[in-house]
Amino acid sequence: MHLFQRTEVWIILLLASAAGAFVLFTSAPSGPDRPPAVANAGPATQEPARITRRTLERDHGNARLDLDVRVTNSHESAKQLVPPFAVLKSAAGREIPAFFLPMEPPPTLEPKTTADVHLRFWLDAVDLQNTLTLTVDGQEIQVKGAKPVDLSGFENAKPAPLEP
Repeated sequence: MHLFQRTEVWIILLLASAAGAFVLFTSAPSGPDRPPAVANAGPATQEPARITRRTLERDHGNARLDLDVRVTNSHESAKQLVPPFAVLKSAAGREIPAFFLPMEPPPTLEPKTTADVHLRFWLDAVDLQNTLTLTVDGQEIQVKGAKPVDLSGFENAKPAPLEP
């Protein structure tokens, strides 16, 4: 069998090599030296952190909470929005785990800047029965009030706004 005498094999090898070279030479380096970009970053203001959008997406008996937050890093060093800098807690005091994708690290705020960031959390149904509070750099922001939210009222896998 003369596999490398066939034109189709050479075409596939060339296309695979070109795709590999494209990925190697065009991808930006990632890691702790290069934090992910945040939207609308600018100089720090005295404006406190505030939530601009709340979205709840049901996943059968659980839910993913997406928060868009405008937050200021007044520190001299960059801060990742992970505990202890950013924590979501239920009324019972349970720390709600962050929802993350392996290729999407948590947002990082550069020193002395204000930026819009997107945070995700993984909620159990019991977490939606009382208040939820986001603490960012010691400042508490109410995410959800004491009114219980019934997940059965949400369509599965369809994002819906969450009222505060």
